[in-house]
Amino acid sequence: MVCQVANQSEMEAQDHSRVEGRRGGLDGGSLAREFKDLFCAYTNSPREKFEQILFKRSLYPHARLVAPILMRLKPGLFVEDFAVIHELANVDCPGVFQMEVSRFYGRNVRDRSLLRKWMLIRLSGKRLLKWKSKCFSEESGI
Repeated sequence: MVCQVANQSEMEAQDHSRVEGRRGGLDGGSLAREFKDLFCAYTNSPREKFEQILFKRSLYPHARLVAPILMRLKPGLFVEDFAVIHELANVDCPGVFQMEVSRFYGRNVRDRSLLRKWMLIRLSGKRLLKWKSKCFSEESGI
């Protein structure tokens, strides 16, 4: 599924609605909310803490124990994780969300870091996809 805007007037409407925290959908009449809004509504958490909360809830379980320590010792270790969270925040389409998580997976496969690749001290792609399912299905009322 690809979410694209077809003409200039729809793109202008999308820019206007983004100011209000919503983005235009495929049919031009419906509005699709961004993942950040959906996640914060689903988890009843403040928007300003979105990145930290999604990070904590999407880590592998064993990584949750050591992540706070490693963030202080090796601040660059989680740059990729926060980059993908930042990208996912503005996604308003489940298909685009899936592609971003797939790209994240590809970067992790190529990563040679012992901590990230072999010990899985990073975000779980499956956990991110579960959040996608929960949040986007909640929006559609499924």
